[in-house]
Amino acid sequence: MLTAYQTGLLDTVNAEVNRRVMQRPDGPVDLWQVATTEGDCEDIALAKRAALIRRGFPADRLALAVAWLPEDGRHVVLIAHANDRDLILDNRLGYVLPVADVSWRWISVQSAVAPRAWFAVAA
Repeated sequence: MLTAYQTGLLDTVNAEVNRRVMQRPDGPVDLWQVATTEGDCEDIALAKRAALIRRGFPADRLALAVAWLPEDGRHVVLIAHANDRDLILDNRLGYVLPVADVSWRWISVQSAVAPRAWFAVAA
């Protein structure tokens, strides 16, 4: 279970990064890097992950996930693992929401304990 502080931290960081970082595509080469002032969805998700860890959120409770959205195509978000549910931090939303509240087609998810490992999500 997340503490009240951790839940508030998720909301705060999601809103702060969404406000500070302008959504922009990378261009012909898709670079994954922590966004500071602009970036695409994975860059913004990486910025949120870095900000949360810097503020004391446990790194092993955070993972990137790739989904397919009918209106946007491939989209990367940050997932925060709570004991009772997983929460999405999305650059397109000003709030954090449970994974169970979306009908996205999940493609892959990063291991929270071994960040270089990714796992396909069965359809």
